[in-house]
Amino acid sequence: AHKHTVSPSSVQLFSILLLVLMFGCVLLQTSTHYCRGVAPKLRHPNCSRSFVTLERTRPLSRTQTSTRIFATMSSSGASRRSKSALVVWLHGLGDTGEGWSELERSLGPKLPHVHWVFPDAPIQSVSCNWGMQMPSWFDLPELPVGPGSREDVKSYQSAIKKVHKRMREEMEKQKIPPNRVVIGGFSQGGAIATQAMLQFPEKLAGGVNFSGWLVGRDEIQSKIQAPNADTSLLWCHGGSDPTVLTDNQEQGVPFLKGLGIPVEHHTYNGMGHSACPEEFEVLRQFLVNRIP
Repeated sequence: AHKHTVSPSSVQLFSILLLVLMFGCVLLQTSTHYCRGVAPKLRHPNCSRSFVTLERTRPLSRTQTSTRIFATMSSSGASRRSKSALVVWLHGLGDTGEGWSELERSLGPKLPHVHWVFPDAPIQSVSCNWGMQMPSWFDLPELPVGPGSREDVKSYQSAIKKVHKRMREEMEKQKIPPNRVVIGGFSQGGAIATQAMLQFPEKLAGGVNFSGWLVGRDEIQSKIQAPNADTSLLWCHGGSDPTVLTDNQEQGVPFLKGLGIPVEHHTYNGMGHSACPEEFEVLRQFLVNRIP
């Protein structure tokens, strides 16, 4: 009988191709993870734990994609009727609203009068990730983000209008006036929340920027709406953030103060692109002061 043998050179070639394929997969996964804006978990020395937003790593079905755009997490009908204030919180790039629902679980019992909403960003192409489709409030040309990073003006202005629309819908639904509403977010969500606060045509209670930046800085002064020209902003940032550089806060806070915007700011030395319980407590106190 004839025996079929595999030559040593064929085995070696197959092994090399397998190694190249495995290396490519690891490289792609690492690049994608970094470009989505989630840095390695860095524990702040004074925090009992770090909180890093979760990412959706499996593809969305057509049904999921159509139903999750600007979907919200909400309380039961009975509890809604007792709410007198509203917090709209925007997640970061590649994340979902559910990824930040811990805020409501942590602060909700201490702020029983507050209705929490965590919208999901629409699925769209993101330039910094080779055009891949993912949850994103606006297109992001590059990471890390610094004060001089490139921007897509048309994209973020469109996002502001969509966020304003979502805010109005929730205010009407919950029968809550604008002056009892705080808009906030993390990373990309914090960047868009800051602009959404400044450009809202009616007086809001406040804004929150966790580890974000000043998107559209060159046109902020001309875009500020008079009712929110003195609305308070809370800006918290990690002192060792490699994704949205701490320079954004260091330069952004004095810039906003120079325009007359009251800014309460906190920097957590040793913390990367994440959040910690100390920030949650600062947020709680800010909300108590702005929407008592």
